[in-house]
Amino acid sequence: MVCVCVNNNSCNAVHQLLLKEVEKMREFKFRAWDTERKVMAEVISGVGDEEVTLQDGECWQWNTVAHYIAVIMQYTGLKDKNDTEIYEGDILSYESRIANKRILVVEWSQWDAMFNFGGIRVDYATKNSEVIGNVFEDGELINDCK
Repeated sequence: MVCVCVNNNSCNAVHQLLLKEVEKMREFKFRAWDTERKVMAEVISGVGDEEVTLQDGECWQWNTVAHYIAVIMQYTGLKDKNDTEIYEGDILSYESRIANKRILVVEWSQWDAMFNFGGIRVDYATKNSEVIGNVFEDGELINDCK
């Protein structure tokens, strides 16, 4: 977008509107499960590269091989009913008006080009869902439901 200034006030107003639109844009964040260390970590850099830099909850950083040792998961841009961020690979407890409580895994649907769980669009279900774990640290939650 090009701002043509009639006066300084009009440019400031346009600039403020643009900043508000940028703030609404989806946040891109990633986390990864390190299959060697058996720890979930934040991806600091290297998404799309062969090597990624990870950081754990105690701020320790290390480099590892992406897609072989580090299983990368993307933030959906959504939060559950408790304001917890929902990532690909999360296990959600979901209850709707027409269905009993279900335990489902957040996955990227290549076909639908969106995140879903159990065929339900994640963005439709956030108010009725709760993150209760992830497939790497809490896989037994899925097995208990089968």
